[in-house]
Amino acid sequence: MQNLTSDTPRPSPAVVIAIIALVVAAAGGGYAAAKLPKNSVGTAQLRNGSVTSAKVKNHSLLAVDFKPGQLERILPLSIGPTGPTGPSGADGATGAVGAVGATGAQGASGPTGPVGDSGARGPTGTQGPAGLSYGNSIVGAPTTSVSLCGSIDVIGSVVSPTSTSRLLLLGQAELSATGATNAQLVTEVTTGAGSILGSADTGAPVALTASNSERFTFSGIVMQGATAIDLPAGNYNVRLRLVQSGAGQCAPTVTATGADLTVLFVGTTQ
Repeated sequence: MQNLTSDTPRPSPAVVIAIIALVVAAAGGGYAAAKLPKNSVGTAQLRNGSVTSAKVKNHSLLAVDFKPGQLERILPLSIGPTGPTGPSGADGATGAVGAVGATGAQGASGPTGPVGDSGARGPTGTQGPAGLSYGNSIVGAPTTSVSLCGSIDVIGSVVSPTSTSRLLLLGQAELSATGATNAQLVTEVTTGAGSILGSADTGAPVALTASNSERFTFSGIVMQGATAIDLPAGNYNVRLRLVQSGAGQCAPTVTATGADLTVLFVGTTQ
């Protein structure tokens, strides 16, 4: 062996490191096997993920090697033939009704539908009573005091409806007397020849004394008994009369002032 002297060159650090690496590489697995005793490698020496499917022997694992239910998640297809389906279980109880949902927004209006057919015409109603068509107003001058012996005409006029009509009479006057008696106003409708056709109901007589007066008013359709008269077109005399019905009938004196009479033709056209 050659002695190293101070004049002999020493190896550099890089050369020393290279020689060590070459020795380790040449030893390989044998070096490692020599250092690992039997049964010395366990789960503690294995890194996480170091055992892969390629390192596991096929058909070497058993069901007990897996957690309960893990095989069902990994292998959805059961091994072996499928057994018969079991009977259906009883229906469960109906769940509680859920809360009412919020009202939705109103939808857009739909198109207007077609116009329906016109309905059948209804029956004609009964004709209503005729209205007042026209009339005459008869105003009497103030009546002077008269001594009555039964009755006396106060005012009168001729009326001429132009078609079949009924007469509605309205009148009034202020009645007074010089003593105690009864009096009233009455109406008469006559033909031109003087035949009485009918009268309007003017009401009951009023009681008069020397110290009082009474406003006598009335209105009514000209009647014959209980039936209204339909007068054809023509000329008729209408009179307003003062009638005294108290005892004596010629005394005391009865006065009618401010008398007037209105005649309306009902149910005519002019």
